[in-house]
Amino acid sequence: MKKRGEGAGTISYVKLKSLTGDASFTSSTTKEAFKVTTLTSMRFRQTPPADTAVEEGWVGIGCLEQKLVLEFPGGATSSPLKKWRWFKVETKEPNSKKYTAGDPFVRLSAEKKHLEMFSLLAYFLLSRMAVMYRDGDSPAALAGRALGEWEQYLGVRAEDPSSLHTGAFGEIYVLKLLISEIGPGVVLGWDGPCGGSQDVRVDAGSALAVGVEIKTIGADADSLQINGTEQLAAPGMLFGVRLGESDARMYQGSLKSLIADVESSLSQHQKELAEFTKRLEYLSLDEESEHYSSTRSIAEVEYWDMRDLPQVRVSGPGKEKLWPVRSTLRPGQGAKMVAGTKIKPILDGCGASADGSASL
Repeated sequence: MKKRGEGAGTISYVKLKSLTGDASFTSSTTKEAFKVTTLTSMRFRQTPPADTAVEEGWVGIGCLEQKLVLEFPGGATSSPLKKWRWFKVETKEPNSKKYTAGDPFVRLSAEKKHLEMFSLLAYFLLSRMAVMYRDGDSPAALAGRALGEWEQYLGVRAEDPSSLHTGAFGEIYVLKLLISEIGPGVVLGWDGPCGGSQDVRVDAGSALAVGVEIKTIGADADSLQINGTEQLAAPGMLFGVRLGESDARMYQGSLKSLIADVESSLSQHQKELAEFTKRLEYLSLDEESEHYSSTRSIAEVEYWDMRDLPQVRVSGPGKEKLWPVRSTLRPGQGAKMVAGTKIKPILDGCGASADGSASL
């Protein structure tokens, strides 16, 4: 069996379905994987070629530098900024000796004293990921969704279900507008549920791809919560979906009915419909929750060009190691969308920042 080392320790690689498909796969299986230095189990003897690791659903498991480690290729998790009490979640730079040259990967790690608990976590994550996995899925994105389920089952979600469903309501509403004006292919750029730095990446046929970040806010809110400078990178637009009643409200309905509207608009586009369904699964919405079926009203939508927001320049040898920035942004009154306003001309009018700096 081939192994790939990194520092003191050993990581073994296995295809997700091959690992969990065996009826004898239990938390004891993962515990042994973390404990031994030479894995002889057939489950862990496969090593993927680097250029196919992501698309074929490979994961890594073992020890590195006295740490228990799980690795998931394919980008970032859906909640990369979360702080966990006894284990760590990191997005690592691309490493062509491990996975693919162009894609980062996610690493979960814990101290060896947490072996029992980390083995249970690994068993839960790998089992849930295998159930959710479809050909071509990113293991990192699946890991993010499985971590959300782990958190929910333990009763320690970072955000309450109301906030989760409200955020999804605003995001899917703007996605609905984009699909209507630009086309069903917009769904392929809906990166928010997959851990993307911005909610939607739009290429409307011009030379300029535009990032769209969406925040759902209350009727009287004057601030927005920003997670990382990348959320406001130009060229892009920031949309604030303002909930509340008005004489000319833009939309009224439940999250359930909104999702049904989008599905109906994609009914003749099977590829895009399948992608929309997949990304909904990543959100881990509770369809039995009252917040899924309760009625909400959108009074208006405000928007800001990323170029007009406060800017921060990050430079120097340590810029890639900068910790994610969380910020409360009070951008002032934005331009307003009301019923009938078209979103595509708004996106066509935005551009890159002149000095290449990032927004904060």
